[in-house]
Amino acid sequence: MIFYKKIIEHYAMILFKENEKRKDFKYKTIKNIYNLLCKNYYLMELLYNPLLNNNIKIQIIKEIFFDIFLFNFMKILILKNRFFLLKRILLEYINIYDKKIKNIIKCIIITAVPISEDLQKMISKKIIPNQEKFHIINRIDNSIIGGFIFMTEYKEWNFSIKKNLILLKKK
Repeated sequence: MIFYKKIIEHYAMILFKENEKRKDFKYKTIKNIYNLLCKNYYLMELLYNPLLNNNIKIQIIKEIFFDIFLFNFMKILILKNRFFLLKRILLEYINIYDKKIKNIIKCIIITAVPISEDLQKMISKKIIPNQEKFHIINRIDNSIIGGFIFMTEYKEWNFSIKKNLILLKKK
């Protein structure tokens, strides 16, 4: 999937640029389509089926989606045999929108035990003080003895006891 990362980002940026141009183009519409595709397994199986003719897939898309831009966008994906990337493209668009428009930073806090949302927000604000909005995911890792690891898109802060013990062992 690493090979497809650039393609996914490219198509997601096309959606984002269209969002900036057109006021009637809605973030919620993209999010609803993404949720529909995630929840409707049979629809995805039907549309991903390589044995199904592209014209039939286009007719199905035409019946489901009313926005002409989204229909044409999906039609291009079908004709270029990239429709299987649609869910990832929509998710990437949602991430770009959250980051650039809503100014939300997605971060992961890895701990040994679950921590409260208030503590998650407090940690996030201490590490990135000039940021107001966060989307925080608390992952549990039993190998962490204590403390936490805080990760954003490109950076990681390791405040775990395990790391400190490894550093002491090296000395």
